[in-house]
Amino acid sequence: MYCNKLFSVERIIKRALDLGISGWMADFSEYLMVDGAVFSSGQSALELHNQWPLRLGKLNREAFEEYNKTGEAVFWMRAGYAGMVQSIFPRVRLTS
Repeated sequence: MYCNKLFSVERIIKRALDLGISGWMADFSEYLMVDGAVFSSGQSALELHNQWPLRLGKLNREAFEEYNKTGEAVFWMRAGYAGMVQSIFPRVRLTS
């Protein structure tokens, strides 16, 4: 189920690049239901939960590289951990 989801996300990313879209928020990369699903590697969704943002980030980056858009297009994610990526965006503040 989730491997198919990654394939679908990859198709959406490549379609966006084909259309000339040069930036997006790769949101909800932190959202992986841990409902007993098992990946083709044999690992459970619970075991892969913390790796999911890395996989989606890698998918976006690889698409940029394949389309020679590195440095021209941008994506950003709110999921991850300290040191995962370098960003030019300040932390989003929800308080005034």
